[in-house]
Amino acid sequence: MTNRQPVHVTPPLATADQEYLELAAVRLLQHPKVQAAAKQTGAGWLERAKPSTEQRARFEGEFEQAVFCAAVNAVNQDPNYPRLQAFARFAHQTRGIKIPGTKCSNPNPDYIYRLVPIDGQARFAVYGLAPERKPVAFEFSVLDKDQVYLGNISGPDLVIGPDGRFTITIGPGAAEGPNHIQTTATAYQILIRDVLNDVATDRPYTLAVERLDPPTAPPLSDDQIADRAGAVIQKYVDDIAVINSGVMLKRPVNQWDKPAIHSGAAFISTQAYSGCLYRLNNDEALVFTVTLGNAGYAVVPVNNVWGGCNDYLHHVCTLGTGRAKPNPDGSYTFVLSLTDPGIHNWVDPDGMREGLSIVRWIGFDKSRPQVDPTLDVKLITLSMLEATLPPGTPRIDAAGRQAQRAKHGADYLAAMG
Repeated sequence: MTNRQPVHVTPPLATADQEYLELAAVRLLQHPKVQAAAKQTGAGWLERAKPSTEQRARFEGEFEQAVFCAAVNAVNQDPNYPRLQAFARFAHQTRGIKIPGTKCSNPNPDYIYRLVPIDGQARFAVYGLAPERKPVAFEFSVLDKDQVYLGNISGPDLVIGPDGRFTITIGPGAAEGPNHIQTTATAYQILIRDVLNDVATDRPYTLAVERLDPPTAPPLSDDQIADRAGAVIQKYVDDIAVINSGVMLKRPVNQWDKPAIHSGAAFISTQAYSGCLYRLNNDEALVFTVTLGNAGYAVVPVNNVWGGCNDYLHHVCTLGTGRAKPNPDGSYTFVLSLTDPGIHNWVDPDGMREGLSIVRWIGFDKSRPQVDPTLDVKLITLSMLEATLPPGTPRIDAAGRQAQRAKHGADYLAAMG
């Protein structure tokens, strides 16, 4: 039975559940069946993607993360014995064992994703403890196998006690208290998002999960998990490929649509999106002008075609408004370029001339009249930069950039290491 009174740990994602799942996933990946399946999946991904030399050079590191994410999924698929798993951590060591990172599947590094396996017939509870500095957005969702949203509780709707504690119940029955999502037979998984506006100060909610009904079967053996792991790895990679190669890479290059909230399929209706493939020459830059509207947060990210965020601890490959500096009028100007443009809000692609950039807005204030966010993106040559930037665009010098990078890596390791 899970501890009903979760306590804050350091780092905040290094919970007992997480440690168990990470070590189990490492063991699973040593199984001959799983190694063979992973090798086959990797070869197939390379063949389908036909990557450029630049993208091919990043494959091994990103594939290691993808396979490890899938392995964690494989060991945590039984709703009879659910554990709470986090997909947000950087590579680290647990008990002297190397644990790969889980910044995969087109992540925004400010987002912490956590998953719990459930079924639609049983009752579950997630116990929470609010941090001193709450995330700018918190979304607690129940999904089916196809990632369709069946129910959602947003942070502003969460009923929290005066001691910072709360309970969210999930099950087929009607609510007997606050914070309840009623399930149907197709319920498959809980997906939890914490969005940290500034990782130097914000922290995720501390959570623990419990199945309230007795299990209906014994735990799966290691061999049973290994038997299903190959299919889990293949599906994980296929899901990345569908979004990247099947959708984003087919869009017009360097053309972002108006921000839109999608409410169907795998999209959450509390988030706006605009994304496509970017492509740059050495003497070019993309200048993003972003307004929040009613959103609490927006981000300009860079991902490679494998769904990774490159060497994020040493390059600010993604920058959200919580760590960016605004223009005098409250808008934000971001510059995506291969060389440092000397402005504070530089999105550094770590030398990657092409990749994905799925701009997102979240944390909408539903208590106020709706004001839509906006996005304007211009492709320019670097010689045009000064004429393109709005007056008062925040600048930074070489010493400031060095300090920004050092603080960037240290802050993210403290929040998610």
